[in-house]
Amino acid sequence: MRLILLYAASSLIFFTSGCGRGFSDTVSSFISFLFLTSIVVIVFAVVIYNKLQQHGQQVKAGHANVLTMIQKRADLVNKLMDIAREYGAHEKLTHITVSNNLVDTFQKTNEAITNVSALATQYPDLKANATYQKLMEQIHSIESDIQIKREAYNSAVRGYNSYRLQIPQVLIAPALGFKEAPYFDLENIQAIKEFRTDDGEMLKNAISQATSRAVDMAKKGIEKGMENMERAKSQNSKFCQKCGARNNVTAKFCESCGTPFE
Repeated sequence: MRLILLYAASSLIFFTSGCGRGFSDTVSSFISFLFLTSIVVIVFAVVIYNKLQQHGQQVKAGHANVLTMIQKRADLVNKLMDIAREYGAHEKLTHITVSNNLVDTFQKTNEAITNVSALATQYPDLKANATYQKLMEQIHSIESDIQIKREAYNSAVRGYNSYRLQIPQVLIAPALGFKEAPYFDLENIQAIKEFRTDDGEMLKNAISQATSRAVDMAKKGIEKGMENMERAKSQNSKFCQKCGARNNVTAKFCESCGTPFE
């Protein structure tokens, strides 16, 4: 966007350096050029922003599904431990609290399943318990669902990151608040939860800053253009010695007082 604004300002200087047009016509042409350029830039930025938002929402939906499955798995394991407590090893079967630290929650859930499975080998009645079997089936089903949701999430991340890294998106995505999305694995579950995209505020600020820059550069371009016009006029003018009026260099009489030029 800065390059476009620089080009717009330099265009005014180029336009006003010519001698065949009036300054008002030149300014009018430049304003039209700047307006059209701004429209193109805004439309271009909006299209990219909307596409990034679309990909970002798919990533958010994917990680919300994964996190829901992790929490549901922890709830089922808690119910499983309630059944296992009737048989022993109470000190190892502590309820899992789903916290903001998802890595900790995931690891505690795995440990609880391991402990209950070990207990079931010691107590055949526990292993034969209908509720225990039903809960284990649901847990295995949830684990399969987590794998499916994980693949769907990673696919959304791949699409988002690939689009974000293409030109010109890669040049403006960070400024608009679209950071790289993390892939799913045990080590970065927390990063998945913390992934954010722009809520519109950064776009508003970017447009506001770009508008301010455009106005400033337009002012500088107009000032420079006026200097060029004045320079061109002085180079193609002569002054009446009687009244001091400026006249075209080819004039034979002063346009103001009619005095002939020698």
